[in-house]
Amino acid sequence: MSRHDFAPDLLKRLREQIEAKQTELAKAPADAGLVPLKIACTMTSCRNGRHCLDFMRRPHKDSAAVAPGSCRDCGAPVITMPDSGDQQYGSPEQLLQTCMDQQHELIRAHYWNVPIDRWAYNQALRLGRIELQRRIEQRVIDALTSTDIWAGRAAAYSKNIVAYAQHATATCCRSCAAYWHGLPRDRSIQPSAAQLEHAVWAAQAWLAIRLPDLPTHGQSIGAIPRTSLLSSAEASAIDDVVMERLADGVDPAGLVVPDDSHLEVTAIRSGLVIARTIDIKNGH
Repeated sequence: MSRHDFAPDLLKRLREQIEAKQTELAKAPADAGLVPLKIACTMTSCRNGRHCLDFMRRPHKDSAAVAPGSCRDCGAPVITMPDSGDQQYGSPEQLLQTCMDQQHELIRAHYWNVPIDRWAYNQALRLGRIELQRRIEQRVIDALTSTDIWAGRAAAYSKNIVAYAQHATATCCRSCAAYWHGLPRDRSIQPSAAQLEHAVWAAQAWLAIRLPDLPTHGQSIGAIPRTSLLSSAEASAIDDVVMERLADGVDPAGLVVPDDSHLEVTAIRSGLVIARTIDIKNGH
């Protein structure tokens, strides 16, 4: 099923039209000890153009259901959702449009733009492009053909390169793939081969864009030295900066935090709540 390799002109168009930032992001992983800020699929930062487009999810209390392509929180029309019956479904043009549209949803934009943590980056190097493409295909198909609609929700938020691709492209579970890729939300109905191919292709496109120079075959990569990880004081200082930026209303997409961050971000309607737990042991 997998197409694996992407035509150079298609990748060039994707990189040019998604964001210039993609070229910079492909150069290096995040600093050691930093991982993506944990963001759930229902979270939004509407002021920054990052929405939740799950029109199939139960509406907020006292709110009407939103139309496809509109934000579940602010209600604004954002994109035109792909039509699974369109003849162009699964075409390079539709793939390009899907990748561009995903920049408007907070969880998708986050994993399209966040620096890849060192654990996940090293995992990609150990696997190599061919094996990683195979694993992406298998994991996406497993998640989207399971009779459990939430299968795949256990996808990690960090330290797993396949999970990055799945979160970025809404191929982590049937619930997300239903509104992004046209798969049936009813778990008793299996998705078509064309729908699965489109989903797999989208996830593999993420890999080709974010890690264009990934070696064909895996390499021997040593463990990350503990001495290169953040000290408690360094982690606390980064938490301070990130919390201040979030409080100032900065775009959350692409933010990284220490692996043992004490920041907790939760969703409320039309915004985020940022809290910080207190580490009594370290006095922070």
